[in-house]
Amino acid sequence: MENQNHSGHKYKDTVLRLLYQNPARVIELYNALENKNYKPTAKVTHFDIENKLLGRFGDIFCTIEDELLLLSEHMSSDNQNMPLRMLEYAFDGIMAKILQGKSVHKDWIKLPTPKFYVLYNGKKLAKNLPKVMKLSDAFITPDENPSLEVVVNVIDIRYSTNGVILAKSPSLQGYSYVVHLIEDYKKQGFTRDKAIAKAINKAINEQIYIADFLEENYRGVIDMFGYEYSLEEEMLGREIVAREEGRQEGTDEQALKAITNLLDIGMESKKIAQILERPLQWVENLISQNRSD
Repeated sequence: MENQNHSGHKYKDTVLRLLYQNPARVIELYNALENKNYKPTAKVTHFDIENKLLGRFGDIFCTIEDELLLLSEHMSSDNQNMPLRMLEYAFDGIMAKILQGKSVHKDWIKLPTPKFYVLYNGKKLAKNLPKVMKLSDAFITPDENPSLEVVVNVIDIRYSTNGVILAKSPSLQGYSYVVHLIEDYKKQGFTRDKAIAKAINKAINEQIYIADFLEENYRGVIDMFGYEYSLEEEMLGREIVAREEGRQEGTDEQALKAITNLLDIGMESKKIAQILERPLQWVENLISQNRSD
C-alpha cells in the first residue's frame, strides 16, 4: 500500500506529485521526457519546494542520479512566468538543500544538470502555446546571448492529443486518461465531485496502468482532485469577473455577464456567490430574473 496517510482528509498536495513520489515512476517518466535509459534502481532524491503562488505543494522537484528535474503541471492555461518560477524554485532548492553545509568560497562545487518541464493539461490549447519558454523572452532589452537563461520545455499531455510522451510513459498516460474521464463526465452534466469519483472508479475497473495507485490512495486521490479543480475554478472565476469588471462599469449587468460566463464553465451558484462575494439568493434571483426576461 502506498502513502496511506494521505487518504481521508483535505490537504494541499496534488495527484501528480503523489503519483511521482514513487522513484520507479519518476525514472520511467524522466526516461520518456529525456530519452534516457536509467534503470529502476537509479538514485532518486525528492525535495519539497512550496508553490508560494498557489499556496500548495504541486511541483515535482527531484534529482535522478546527477540530473535535476523540476516539473510543474498547469491544468487550465499557459503561464509565461514559468521560467521565472523555475529559476526561483531551482535557486531555493539548490541553495537551501543541495548546497547545505558547503561553502561557495572554497572548492568548485559541482551541480546536478537542471531539466525544466511544464506539463500542460488544459481544456483548451492555444495555437501559439510555445514548445519552449525562455527567461530571456521576458527581458526588457533583448539579448541574443543572455548571461542568465532558463529554458522550460512545454509538453502537451492532454489525452486526446495522443502525444509521444504519453506513449512512452504509461504512468503519465494513465494520469492523463483519468483527467480526460473527469472532463468528459463533467461535460455530461455530473457535478465535479461525482465526475471525479466516476472517473477514478472507471479507471480502476478498466485496470489501467496506474489502477493500483488509484485504488490504494482512493480517498486521497478524490480529495486531491477535488482540491485542484476547486482551486482551478476559483482562479478562472476570478479571472472572468476581473475581465468583466474591466469592460464595463455596470452593476447587475456586469455581474450577470460574469455569472453567465461562470455558469458556462460548469460552476455552481454557491461557488459563484463566493467569488462575487454576494449572497447566494442574490445570485440565484439574478439568474432567475434573466431567464424570465
